[in-house]
Amino acid sequence: MSAIAQPVAANAPPAHAPSGWEHMKSLIPYVKRYKLMVSVGLLTTTLMAIVGALPQLILGIITDLLKRSPQPLSTLTGTSRAFLRPLLSFYAPLNSHAVGIYCLLIVFIMFAKGFLSFWTRWILIGVSREIEYDLRNDLLAVLDSDRGSPKQLKQANALTDGVGDSCSNASTNI
Repeated sequence: MSAIAQPVAANAPPAHAPSGWEHMKSLIPYVKRYKLMVSVGLLTTTLMAIVGALPQLILGIITDLLKRSPQPLSTLTGTSRAFLRPLLSFYAPLNSHAVGIYCLLIVFIMFAKGFLSFWTRWILIGVSREIEYDLRNDLLAVLDSDRGSPKQLKQANALTDGVGDSCSNASTNI
């Protein structure tokens, strides 16, 4: 019988697919072990984002400086202007000394951003490797123990594949 002549199965309602958060819940205990390093990594990420926004603002100040605007970044108001007040203290229209200060400030800020970017990656990648190491150790502990029965592993893989295939797939997929 051809594939076209096969009877069509009734459309069964699709099974509820677990959300991404439900998959991630099992990783929470592993992340909690390294909460200090994760916090430091997130702090350096936040600082990197703040520092990364400053060069564009400084370029706007330099543009206003060269256009002889009486006030730099005239569209900024409120807390934004108050936050940038230390940067605006060097402002003097068409002053080559002020242009030099702002150019050096951009260079310094880019070095600071690079430093923060390096430490963010160093910390968060290091934490991810530690979590991966812990996950592999826990998986191997389950596979080595008597509890590593096909019921604990995915039954579809455990019943259709050999034990060696299941172990190989599990260890390479982590």
